[in-house]
Amino acid sequence: MTQGIYIVGAEPGSGKSVIALGMMEMLSGSMGKIGFFRPVVRDEKKPDPITSLIIKRYGLDHPYDKLYGCGYDVTHDMLPEQG
Repeated sequence: MTQGIYIVGAEPGSGKSVIALGMMEMLSGSMGKIGFFRPVVRDEKKPDPITSLIIKRYGLDHPYDKLYGCGYDVTHDMLPEQG
């Protein structure tokens, strides 16, 4: 059975990355296999530092481009026009 932990925050700088790293560290010692997915990264053209760190630290075997959903520019384009 697949289980997931979702870490969310209402604003930037709320500590989500630190919590994600702590959870990965804790789970890597007690779980057989762990995964990671970041729904939105700052820039799809540059490697995301947190995602890159987690791939390297925990030896994830998925390609980088499969571990995130989209860049901030895509989400910005989805916002309604304000006038």
